[in-house]
Formats: sequence, C-alpha cells, structure tokens
Amino acid sequence: MKLRVLALAVAVTAPAAAQQQPDWAAVEIKAEKVAEGLYMLTGRGGNIGLSVGKDGAFVIDDQYAPLTDKILAAIKAITPDPATKADLQAYRDMVKTIRDRIAKLKAEGKTRDEVLAAKPTADFDAKWGPGFINGERMTGLVYDSLP
Repeated sequence: MKLRVLALAVAVTAPAAAQQQPDWAAVEIKAEKVAEGLYMLTGRGGNIGLSVGKDGAFVIDDQYAPLTDKILAAIKAITPDPATKADLQAYRDMVKTIRDRIAKLKAEGKTRDEVLAAKPTADFDAKWGPGFINGERMTGLVYDSLP
C-alpha cells in the first residue's frame, strides 16, 4: 500500500515539477532607466540594479546564473565598461581600509568632527571620491555605523 501511495505521489507531482523548469532561452532582460546613471533590469524571477558612472558600472543581481549572458548583454547595451571581479575586490579593500582607519580613530576617542578633519580617505579620494559618496560622506557614514 505504501509503495502505491508513493508511486501515485510521484506520478502526480512529476509533471508539475517538470513544468516548473523555466525556459531560460525565452527570458528577456529589459532595462529601465530609473534616474541618471541608475537602471533597473527586469526578467524572470527578480530585478537587477545597475549603477553606471564615469568610473564604471556596479551590478546588484538577484537573478539566476543561467541568465548571466543575457544580463551581461543588457548591461553592455547601457555601458561598455561593467565592473569586473578585480574592480569589486579593489573597492572592498578600499572600504575595509577606510573602515579600519576610522575604527582606530574612534577607538582613540576621536569625535566625528575630529575623524572628518583627519581625512582618513584622502589617499583614495582621487579615484573613489568624486562621486555622490565623496570622502567626507564616506567618513561620516562609516563613523556613524561603528559602535
């Protein structure tokens, strides 16, 4: 009896499971401009944020790996210069270095204004600072986020 119930359950659920497999080839990725330099890419299963600026592009992706080629094609239609893994690693390293500097100053008892005056982002400002989150804003955000 248990075997018949199991066989029936498999027979009933197998077609449903087969229908749930998406046809990745049929998925279309569309780009919608949200604001200057900010796009939303839509497709099956989620949205992707794309920030494009003078220093490259940054992607926030919650899509599926099988759509990578289509996602990259949609990005390249907007910008020929998407961020690479090395770019993201460099950015992460920069943020970590700045966080460590600010944490040290805060641990020494420096106030927010004193830390801002110390300019802990100065050596990164030429490359990373000319955007919306400049050195002063980055310093303030990091200082405020630390205990």
